[in-house]
Amino acid sequence: MLARLKPAASFVRDVIREFAQDRGALFAAAISYYGLISLIPLLLLAIAVFGHVMGSYATARLQVAQFVQTLIPVGSQGIERNLEQLSRQSSLLGGLGLLGLLWVGSQVFVTLREVMNIALGAEKRSSFLKARGIALGTVIVAGLLFALSIGITSLLTAARSLKLGIELDGLSQFWDFLGILLPFLLSILAFVFTYRFLPSKNIGFAGPLIGGITAGVLFEAAKHAFSWYVAHVADFTRIYGSLGGVVVLVLWIYYVSIITVLGAEVASVYAKWTGESAG
Repeated sequence: MLARLKPAASFVRDVIREFAQDRGALFAAAISYYGLISLIPLLLLAIAVFGHVMGSYATARLQVAQFVQTLIPVGSQGIERNLEQLSRQSSLLGGLGLLGLLWVGSQVFVTLREVMNIALGAEKRSSFLKARGIALGTVIVAGLLFALSIGITSLLTAARSLKLGIELDGLSQFWDFLGILLPFLLSILAFVFTYRFLPSKNIGFAGPLIGGITAGVLFEAAKHAFSWYVAHVADFTRIYGSLGGVVVLVLWIYYVSIITVLGAEVASVYAKWTGESAG
């Protein structure tokens, strides 16, 4: 039994060592900074694009707000109010405004790509235009995943409300399970895509898959743990007053960044162990 656990223990030890050597906590802070700056522009961009597709900015804003609640377990109310005010400004949602939002919003992916390169040991660096182009492409893929999430949620809601001569209310546990499983799978898919295509180094597919599953599990667990911690342990408003909500948001983004970098280290170590890295 202990012999079987030794490889797993060695793997975890290598991941922790790589995370420390690559200064994972420091780079997670950098991702958090640009993530916080890029958050509102990306959400406004989503409202603008999906508002045009749906024919209603109000409906798009509602969908984006619901999506934010699934990503940010606490402290999202301020973001929703800010989005409601900003989305009314047509200049932000016009053609030039969209380009500006896209450019600012993509900065987090530029930073994330550099961090992934360090975590995965990529020595070559891309030109500014190529790096920015990859970041913009990642924004588009993120938007497609967002659209997929909305579509799946809408289908689940519609399917749950259908009767079709069957008492679907008795299947509430099944629908609840799907409501948990599908966002979890989308989270894994997002992490796998990040580890596989965002860095400039190809480490195969198995490494990004293992890293994506690890990050997805940690992300879903962190949502529940963080919500419980803020609700029952930490009282940020007592310490920070009106800034308590901002502090909670920053901490959450930092935790997600830590998970993202840690998943990259898992992908890197797994690729090294299996010799799958293609350089």
